[in-house]
Amino acid sequence: EQIAAYCFAVDAVNFCFWPNNPSGHFEYEHMTRNFEKLMKDDPKFFTERLGETTSEFLKTNVFTTVNKFALIDERARFLREVGTHIKSFMSFIESSGFDCQRLVEQIVNTLPGFRDMAIYEGKQVFFYKRAQILVADLVGAFDDYRQQL
Repeated sequence: EQIAAYCFAVDAVNFCFWPNNPSGHFEYEHMTRNFEKLMKDDPKFFTERLGETTSEFLKTNVFTTVNKFALIDERARFLREVGTHIKSFMSFIESSGFDCQRLVEQIVNTLPGFRDMAIYEGKQVFFYKRAQILVADLVGAFDDYRQQL
């Protein structure tokens, strides 16, 4: 459950990695390391309190290496969305029948923050990049977990 929740959280905020403060430097690896530390220090955060995430919490615990980070309020909103809409990450995954395409569809149908789209030549185009990355990350994470057993 924790591994699945961690993947959902990381991929919910996996966008726009440029600092508002040019003197600060923050990358994806900083975020994932800080999330890993949070998972060790507060194991129930991802499974029980993700829906209560605030911008201030993220500034203090996740995006800590720069003074101002891009779209922090939006990232907090996406984490709250994940924590509010998914009560059991494993049940959510299992309900897809472990079918990757079906899981991507469930993610975008349940979590508006994962509905990546753009307007191209006047038409709405859906590409669901982060939902696909999330499914790939889940497969990778659970393959790694199985190998450790």
